[in-house]
Amino acid sequence: MQKSGVGLRVRVWMTLVASTLFIAWPAAAEDESPSADLAVQYVDLDGAFIANLGRSEGRPDTGHLAYVKTDVALQVRGSAAHAAVRAHLPAVRNIIVLALSRQDQATINSAAGREALKAEALSEIQALLSAEEGSPHVEDLLFTNFIVQL
Repeated sequence: MQKSGVGLRVRVWMTLVASTLFIAWPAAAEDESPSADLAVQYVDLDGAFIANLGRSEGRPDTGHLAYVKTDVALQVRGSAAHAAVRAHLPAVRNIIVLALSRQDQATINSAAGREALKAEALSEIQALLSAEEGSPHVEDLLFTNFIVQL
């Protein structure tokens, strides 16, 4: 009789475990739904961007090169957007390099000038991704480091 009591307890225990797993499994699947994948992520564009700056009007030519060095991260929402940015990384980096190289010393030295640079680069990146992927994917561009040497 003891054996059947132990067997019965084991069967009851296994039934409870199996039913718990069966009930918990759909809840775990819901966490992997598309809405859960829309969390904010950041794509660090590895490698600093360095560009020479043009001389500002009215400033004397000192004979020294002025340059900007910056690190950039892009804010995206979801792994699909993250993958889209990674797939077009050379073109994205090119947009940022060209936007930086169009700046002059006076513009890059002002907060308003840096904000305009950010808006310009973000707009161009969004246009690229819209044309290539059908969606702009990038929500924001962040300068995570910004150094200017005049």
